[in-house]
Amino acid sequence: MTNEIKIYVANLGKYNEGESVGEWFTLPVDLEEIRVAIGVAHYDEDENFIPYVEENGVTYEEWAIHDYEAPFSISEYASIEKLNEIAELIEDREDHEIEAISEIFGTDLSDFEKGFGAIDDGEVRFYFDCVSMKDVAYEIYEQTGELAEITKHIDEFYIDFDAIGRDMSINGSFFELNNNVWVQYIN
Repeated sequence: MTNEIKIYVANLGKYNEGESVGEWFTLPVDLEEIRVAIGVAHYDEDENFIPYVEENGVTYEEWAIHDYEAPFSISEYASIEKLNEIAELIEDREDHEIEAISEIFGTDLSDFEKGFGAIDDGEVRFYFDCVSMKDVAYEIYEQTGELAEITKHIDEFYIDFDAIGRDMSINGSFFELNNNVWVQYIN
């Protein structure tokens, strides 16, 4: 999984004429830069931005996203400003966080915004190097200090972490990502 968003933006006027004019952009990117690159805007001789292009009596000013590479779905007329915001958020995230958001919240743009908030608020917890729910259960008991409390009275090898892990997985708030990373969504 990659932590970048790429979009293919097409000139709709040219597309409707049967010509494929567009380019791939890695976000974040300036909207003016996109529009100039695909021929729906230009700069005049004084470097003033002109939000359309005229050729042979035809005005080109409309564009659309015709393809994308992202961990969520992008509609044809998605806001590039909003996509830029999400791209900036994704740049600072780990792959397992992006994968967890997709698994827990879905693959819509608004789902990703909600997912970032859940991770930042501690509603999504990650347990690394856990081969099974037994390891997750042990990790949780160790992190919360409950393991130390329990083992004051008995040897930790008498605790059935397989059964505890199985019971924890039944509630449905745990799932496994790649490379022995487990995720818990606390809602």
